[in-house]
Amino acid sequence: MGVVGAAAATAAAQYFGAAYSLWYLQRKGSAPGGIRLRWTGLPRAGQMNQFLAIASTLFTRTIFGMAAYFSMTSSAAHMGTIVTAAHQVAMQTFWFLAYFPEPLSLAAQTLLARDKGQPTQAAYWAWLLLRAGVALGLVLAAAVGAAFTWGAALFTSDAAVQVAVRQLAPVAMLAAAICSVMMAFDGISVGSGKFAHLPPSNVIGLAATLATLHAGRQAGLGLVAVWWALVAFYGTRLVGHLLHYWHARGGVFAAGGWQSSSGSSVVADGAAI
Repeated sequence: MGVVGAAAATAAAQYFGAAYSLWYLQRKGSAPGGIRLRWTGLPRAGQMNQFLAIASTLFTRTIFGMAAYFSMTSSAAHMGTIVTAAHQVAMQTFWFLAYFPEPLSLAAQTLLARDKGQPTQAAYWAWLLLRAGVALGLVLAAAVGAAFTWGAALFTSDAAVQVAVRQLAPVAMLAAAICSVMMAFDGISVGSGKFAHLPPSNVIGLAATLATLHAGRQAGLGLVAVWWALVAFYGTRLVGHLLHYWHARGGVFAAGGWQSSSGSSVVADGAAI
């Protein structure tokens, strides 16, 4: 079925996931203490304000992110078939591995939102998840380097494409390490409710991506320049986080006290975790 089959498989996966989610929520709602799913009518505008404040931030992150990826793919496509194929293999491999930091971002959004009223406990989670993001970034960089160096053969038998993917390994490793830390910061910002700096950072990140693509094209750097644009996109967003927390004198991190003098991690009520 070719491309049609791939599209059908993707659609089927989405419908299956949605159906399973509804079934799971319905089952949990029927259990003691659960909240039953029931239709209560369309939400009113006043009820949507808090949701839209967060959703709009996440929406802009997605839109500007996809615009950056679209620009990269467009630039690669103008360099010929071999370059386009190498970029596609590299991008799909990178995206697969880049999903691993997403649970850190989701955990930060959940835990910090839950404990926002307890500064010491929120700071504990923020520091823990940031440290986890740094550690995961190093592991992810190694995995990306290995995948780009030896994994291209899983996608193509074309030697030229494999060589082109291998040449991207160092830049892709740097992008993966930055991406992991940046995603942890994203989750911490959203979870703590201090995310006004995210849309401007995303806009500047897209601008940095386009500027890097233009400079690389003018210098004739080829596909490597396209991937430096990805580093610029992630790096600019990370710098935006660092500047925000520096200006906010630490923000959620400022409470400190995430580790006791005996070395046991503690929270606001003193319970060891």
